[in-house]
Amino acid sequence: MCLRQKELVRSHLVPRKAHEYCDREGHNPIVLTRGTLIASDRQIQYPLLCFDCEQILNSEGEDWCVDKLATFEKTFPLYDLVAKGHPVSANGTTIYFVRDVPEVETEKIIHFGMGMFWKAAVHSWEGGKTDPRIDLGPYAEPIRTWLRGESSFPQHCYLVVNIAPPERAQIGLFAPYLAEKKSWHVYYVYVPGLLFMLNVGRTVGDGPKTLCLSNNPDRPILSSGTLLDEFDVASKEQILGAKQTHSFLRAMDKVAKERGETFKRSS
Repeated sequence: MCLRQKELVRSHLVPRKAHEYCDREGHNPIVLTRGTLIASDRQIQYPLLCFDCEQILNSEGEDWCVDKLATFEKTFPLYDLVAKGHPVSANGTTIYFVRDVPEVETEKIIHFGMGMFWKAAVHSWEGGKTDPRIDLGPYAEPIRTWLRGESSFPQHCYLVVNIAPPERAQIGLFAPYLAEKKSWHVYYVYVPGLLFMLNVGRTVGDGPKTLCLSNNPDRPILSSGTLLDEFDVASKEQILGAKQTHSFLRAMDKVAKERGETFKRSS
């Protein structure tokens, strides 16, 4: 994000405070990266940005959003605010239109999600890797200038936000990844209770365009049981297909023991 040569500070792919939400009650967060499961309190960070640019991400989205995420105690401040919006329900999905709910600062939510996607598109976030975590192609630069407040929201980028009811919110983190590749690309990033879906390309369908939180003046935020079910299935498939490290197995054994259960290890 920096246009001048400045001393770089350590940036976090997923904001530090969001990571801390999942590092509580004596358990390390479970992290899935490049097909490997680990349990670690080590956060994904790298000296990527200068202090000024890091503060832009903090002040324009991260600081406002993070303390409103879902918690282990089944509270979810952001959901409570969104639920004040005008609801329209059909087929297991409720869309809350929050244009007239000033407590919901949609620009902060958009900046928060887009910032994580952009950081994943300009660095690998893994030692020994050089390729960016996700490939946003020609859209990475327009997102960068928008994040800095130097341009309008990028063309052919449509951010759809799905919020989980408190009782369904997973307290976990999924760093940005390519979720679907059809005639356009769909990238996901998940923080406790919030699933960001970035649709990118000239052929993006009418659905994501209509539901884009940035483009639609009525400011729609979804709460879709169907999308949450699909995300749950996809995340479980990734977990089952991943390499399970010793730290992950120890963490799962600890959780199972506390519940009086036995953790079934994959073969």
